[in-house]
Amino acid sequence: AGYGKSTLLANWTEQQQLPCAWISLDEKDNDPARFFTYLTAGLQSIQLEVDDKLISTFQESNTDINESFLMPLINQISEADGQYVLVLDDYHLIQNQTIHTAMIFLLDHLPRNMHILIATRSDPPLQLAKMRARGELVEIRVNDLRFTAGEVVNFLNQRMRLDLSTEDISILTQKTEGWVVGLQLAGITLQKHTDKHGFVITFAGDDRYIADYLIDEALKHQSQNIHDFLLKTSILETFNAPLCDAVSGVGNSQSIIEELELANLFLIPLDHQRNWYRYHHLFAGLLQQRLGHTFPSEDISNFHSRASKWLSSKDFIFEALSHAFAADDIETVVRLIEINGFSLLDRGEIVTLINWINKIPADVRQSRPWIKIAEGWVLGYAGKLKEGEDALNLAEESLVTMEESEEKRASGHIFAIRAYINYVHGNGEVAVSHATKALDLLPEDDLSVRAFSAYTLGEALMQCNDLKNAAIPLLNSITWAQAAGNDHVYTLASGSLAFLYMIQGKLNQSELICQDVIEHVDCKNTRKTPAMFQIYKMMTDIHYFQNELDEALRYGQEGLEISKYWGQFESIIAICVSLTYVLIAQNKFDQAEEVMALANRPGMFESPWMNNFINKSKAMIQLANGNLTAASQWAEEYIQELQDEIEQSEWAVTRAAAQILIAQNKFAEAYRLLDKLITGAGQSGGDGYLNVMLPMQSVVLMELGKQDQALDILRESFKTSEPEGFIREYISQGEPMAKLLRLAIKRNIRPKFAAELLLTIQQDQNLEPASKNLTQPTGSIKSYDVPESLSPRELEVLQLIAGGCTNQEIAQELYLSLYTVKSHARNIFGKLGVKNRTEAVAKARLFGLLPQD
Repeated sequence: AGYGKSTLLANWTEQQQLPCAWISLDEKDNDPARFFTYLTAGLQSIQLEVDDKLISTFQESNTDINESFLMPLINQISEADGQYVLVLDDYHLIQNQTIHTAMIFLLDHLPRNMHILIATRSDPPLQLAKMRARGELVEIRVNDLRFTAGEVVNFLNQRMRLDLSTEDISILTQKTEGWVVGLQLAGITLQKHTDKHGFVITFAGDDRYIADYLIDEALKHQSQNIHDFLLKTSILETFNAPLCDAVSGVGNSQSIIEELELANLFLIPLDHQRNWYRYHHLFAGLLQQRLGHTFPSEDISNFHSRASKWLSSKDFIFEALSHAFAADDIETVVRLIEINGFSLLDRGEIVTLINWINKIPADVRQSRPWIKIAEGWVLGYAGKLKEGEDALNLAEESLVTMEESEEKRASGHIFAIRAYINYVHGNGEVAVSHATKALDLLPEDDLSVRAFSAYTLGEALMQCNDLKNAAIPLLNSITWAQAAGNDHVYTLASGSLAFLYMIQGKLNQSELICQDVIEHVDCKNTRKTPAMFQIYKMMTDIHYFQNELDEALRYGQEGLEISKYWGQFESIIAICVSLTYVLIAQNKFDQAEEVMALANRPGMFESPWMNNFINKSKAMIQLANGNLTAASQWAEEYIQELQDEIEQSEWAVTRAAAQILIAQNKFAEAYRLLDKLITGAGQSGGDGYLNVMLPMQSVVLMELGKQDQALDILRESFKTSEPEGFIREYISQGEPMAKLLRLAIKRNIRPKFAAELLLTIQQDQNLEPASKNLTQPTGSIKSYDVPESLSPRELEVLQLIAGGCTNQEIAQELYLSLYTVKSHARNIFGKLGVKNRTEAVAKARLFGLLPQD
């Protein structure tokens, strides 16, 4: 109801050149004779020649309309010239099976020149599946009819002239879910409100206009048992039939749900199997408001308790906790948190968890050590490191009340949390010690926390520049997390292992790990764990280094959305930093500043090394924007405080400071800083960072007049950069690197790779070629081999790459999996002898595989 079906049909028929017969149905039309008399008369009204005798035949029939009545009508329609449209509006009011049976026959024998449009609130019993399978059915459903955000702006601000802010529009769109009547009724109310924003914030299903409409259009037609079912189950955010049975106390929830769905009663399926559902937000709000007026508070608490019990039995712990709180059942709340303290983090709604723990009476929290441990987990994840440590101190004081084995396990949790807190603080050595202690104390069957401790140990070892030993605990973490079925820690550890491989220069291996995680999550078809931010961050970095900026941006934006939903400070900062570099490379400086503003909110973090990442990113935006003074001020302050030994967590920040020194023409200082970085990275096994820093060092040497040394460094960097596709750092150096690459080509230093880099720099920086021959090299690079022939499918993929399509878009266009598209892309790159999309397109045009621009 109220989604604009009739309005849509009316507008459509006005725009058609075809004659349209419109029949508005009501309850009285359930008489078969009346129905088909009107239908036939409607066809006559659009000059479709139907024998008057047919109308008489229908009028004289009693209740049965069979094939003998309909065949003459069908024959006369088929003999008519031209195309015709019949609209049956409000067909849901037709309940007579004789009419449905006759309509099935009519549809089965429908002439090609007749088209029937049915507007209905519920699916009619007209063999829709059969018509759907034969390709004879077009369906326009709720998702097609609901307003988009842009349409809401037009409707409320232009049509109704409300002049609402973007924020208010977004809130109304979300609350109404694009329901047209809901928007219109909200707009009517807003016209009378001086405080528009205040109304929007409080707008719900109990708004008078919304309530009146829904009561009139939906609830008043329902039986008492359906009405009670709706009210009782309105407490559930999502539900299936067994859960509804438990809450409502009935045993036929499945049939009731099917009846509600058939009636399109604001019921929204959440999966293709139609197991799980939810109510439209405004409809649920109205039901909840009426629930409080219909049932006493004791009954409502009982409904919540039933829901909590069923949900906890099915391991929906977060949802069970929510209902236990609503029932004011503190004992159940405490029990669920004590048993599931660590696993609750998988859900990611950290702010909610903090609020729940704070609602537990203080005396209960103080006397239950596992509650304090759970509080330590949540506060540590939220970045409230001092508060987390305070909670752990209180927990330790009450461990004496536990039995020895339980005390040992609890101590293991405390050391695991402290390890994470120290890692986030940048205290790598302390974190290593605590994580090792946690693994010693935790029982073998506490797989999830052991996996998390091993993950923290691997991260802390990387923080201490011990890259060679970091892989073992990360691999253990992945194994234990998989055994425990803990996708959250599995994803975190896989992302860290991918990061380790990237630091070591194994970019392709890093990407394969990320792809495995993405496919694992996609195959399970479950909600993405908040830890997926780590995978999307890695994919952002990988595609950035390979200069596939559109792909990097897509992964970065998706990772940011996950991080914002999670609310975990470390993840937000990390993805914002990666996304900022992509946006800078695309010259989207305003967007880069907006992204960093998310990471730089007051009270967001308590970590010195995270602060460095934020300040570094802000300085790089300033540098790209031409504000060298501000960027230089940060670099000078940072370099002054820099220690002799630069930890791995500071490599990227220090490299940014070196880039600013280059921009200041302080080449000698930049060289000394880069030399220290390169020495430390080389000793630690950080070949990936060498791929980032050696191109910079070669440019610095060139500027210092040391041309031969610069070319030697460039030759060295090519060895590791080319196989893994590390090319962005060459491109970002712009014209100075272009000069050096021209020299490399003349000196026959990997001329093929150097020429491809040069071509990419010219395209990226809009540089003019130094000679006409640079776009089609000659001399030492004229020995380009004609590439191995591409398959027809690879050519299709290549054409879409050239058109700017992302891998996801290519997968959708060609009906392939994302993994298959990536495999085709790798094959294309290998056959063309290139490492990224830009080079592939340029090379393909060079050899006529694609048309020239």
